[in-house]
Amino acid sequence: MPEYLLRCDVRRTESTTDLLADLHRSEPGFAPYLLTAWSSELTAQDAIVLPYLARLLDEPLALRKPRTGHSAYQRLTWHCAIRNATGQELDDDDWFELTHEILDVTGIEPDDDPAACRWAALRNTTDGLDIVATVIRQDGRWARLHNDAYFARSACADFAFSQGLDEPRWPQASITHLRPGQIADSANPLSPTARPPGLPFTTPLRGRRRDRPPAARQPHRQPA
Repeated sequence: MPEYLLRCDVRRTESTTDLLADLHRSEPGFAPYLLTAWSSELTAQDAIVLPYLARLLDEPLALRKPRTGHSAYQRLTWHCAIRNATGQELDDDDWFELTHEILDVTGIEPDDDPAACRWAALRNTTDGLDIVATVIRQDGRWARLHNDAYFARSACADFAFSQGLDEPRWPQASITHLRPGQIADSANPLSPTARPPGLPFTTPLRGRRRDRPPAARQPHRQPA
């Protein structure tokens, strides 16, 4: 399994209220806040009560039966947890951009869809983001979620690549200065001239050297 620098986990749960309460207590000493949501009116508020936010998220669930004649099922709360393991801090603008990328590719809120699912992105930890949504759209229909966990991880991987967060980080070590003619110990992997054991220090050059011009071709002579 590949190791993702932006770790992403998607799951379903039954209670939006319980999920928001659990996420709110995720990291002591950090003041959680609402980063963004489906409604600009929520993000404009100075503070929001979690049960009130849960009730707003669950409103499409209560409207499903009057609109479609079918009751909603269980495990309708969608949770996407993202943790930053890159070692580089992301600001709110970065988290905002990543949030909308995930919402688009997973089908929670495709672009230019006014009847999409309701969702909220919350910062509950210093190195992570939690996106909570309901899988029933505001028009009472099911959201078209197919391989949403895969697409969410792909969005995180693409974001890490675009932001340069996936560059390899080599261990810092002092470079050994060698005297002329001295060969470093090949058993030391940090040596500037380290090589696998059993291989020669120099590799023979195969083919014609690039700095040597080709030999002049002699004309063919007929036998006397």
